Amino acid sequence: MSRKGSGRLLPSFQNTSLIAGVLFESFVRFSRHFGGQLQPELTRRDRLNAAAHDAATENLRQLGNINTDIAVVLGTGWGKTVELAKSVPLSYLNPVFSRLADLPSHARKIGIATIGGKRVLVVSGRIHLYENNRDAVYVLMRILWELGIRKLIITSATGGMRDYIRKGDIVVITDLIKNLASPVDGPPFPNPHVMIPTELMHRIFADAPVNRVHIGHCVSNAGPDFESPGDRLQIDRPGVQCVGMSGRPEATCFASFVEQNNLRAGNRAIVVPITCISNGLADPHSHSNNTAAMNANAERLSVMLAHTVKLTAVQRLKR
Repeated sequence: MSRKGSGRLLPSFQNTSLIAGVLFESFVRFSRHFGGQLQPELTRRDRLNAAAHDAATENLRQLGNINTDIAVVLGTGWGKTVELAKSVPLSYLNPVFSRLADLPSHARKIGIATIGGKRVLVVSGRIHLYENNRDAVYVLMRILWELGIRKLIITSATGGMRDYIRKGDIVVITDLIKNLASPVDGPPFPNPHVMIPTELMHRIFADAPVNRVHIGHCVSNAGPDFESPGDRLQIDRPGVQCVGMSGRPEATCFASFVEQNNLRAGNRAIVVPITCISNGLADPHSHSNNTAAMNANAERLSVMLAHTVKLTAVQRLKR
């Protein structure tokens, strides 16, 4: 309340507080302009890296010692190829994962498994950029990096781009062609292509223990809509064997972590992408049809994944 004095209103307590707040804000702005910020604001990357570090610490508390440098990201239909010995829901690790909608055949958990006789960290149910949460894509990959993962195997279900590629075929991917947004902010400027070890990919292809295996490039589209015949004509390029909605974002994240740590891509960390064709050029396109095709080939995929893990495990990284 104001009270009367010598014919003028004296400022009330509320008005005094308001004036003090305005003066303080002016002081803060002056200090930031002339003397640097009092408390520098974190960049998106710094904020997400800190969140991933905390989540990785919680993951270790839940799962125990990871004791591996290999991780596998299981895409659509690959979940039945792996038996997790122990796992924790992603939503337990960080609130960024709680905002994700349920997605069929994506368990959204992280755990430990033995694949091809090797201990492996497994992400069951990837996160896509089309889920409108690029922070979650970045944080998930950064958790793997914080846990010491330097060999990242990416699996997916994709659509075939050639008449000779049929539903159930497997493609060893030598390049992930970008046709979608990026989960990282620059600088630095990551180069995901050099993360894929060409010689290893050709060895995985040449020694494949199952039939109907191809090698080539994959286009990563934004999704969630499937590609029309016109879309496929537009992205048809020499060497392109398939098209999907994933792979490139995970590879880009790992390439960014390499740059952030001033490492040499392809030496200190690698990305190994393989995919199964869930629909050929003439097949009907739907998520249920794609999942059914993947489930029908679960045994072949399990054998191919074990083969990939074995060869990736012995791939030497320069220290």
